[in-house]
Amino acid sequence: MSKSSHIHNVYAHNETGDIIHVSQAESGRNGYFCLGCQCILIAKKRNILIHHFAHDAKDVKKIGMCTFSDETYTLHEIGQKYQVLMLNLIL
Repeated sequence: MSKSSHIHNVYAHNETGDIIHVSQAESGRNGYFCLGCQCILIAKKRNILIHHFAHDAKDVKKIGMCTFSDETYTLHEIGQKYQVLMLNLIL
């Protein structure tokens, strides 16, 4: 996969299960996990254009490429918020 077509994940969950954005994370391996496959993520926030989370290469070798993307999480969140909005309008 070329770098230009790669989608960077900007959400992860921490050791307590809270979902966080990469802007809230400390750079490096600091207890972040993929929302899809639950493998270790590394916050990449140094001299790069787009801050993002990346899978630890050791995990990718063990389980293969993760197919989860932030788009999945974002669409799920939008759907949940829409349901709450609609229920509030009905009630």
